[in-house]
Amino acid sequence: CGDSTDAASVARVIGDDRAALLFTSPPYGNQRDYTTGGVSDWDALMQGVFGAASGAMRGDSQVLVNLGLVHREGEWQPYW
Repeated sequence: CGDSTDAASVARVIGDDRAALLFTSPPYGNQRDYTTGGVSDWDALMQGVFGAASGAMRGDSQVLVNLGLVHREGEWQPYW
């Protein structure tokens, strides 16, 4: 129904309503076959999603994010 990183798309879908809960399971940083910018690309994607979502959320809402861990070269890599 639209691009979740585009505030206008989010506004069109949610209308005058405001969400009490946002639950998202974004693509894990190291599992995106289409990634071109590595972790920085993932960070930009999430910045866009949460930036657009902020106008659609109630002031007392909750955001739940399901994240995986990035394991690279024998070490866990923090990424967001």
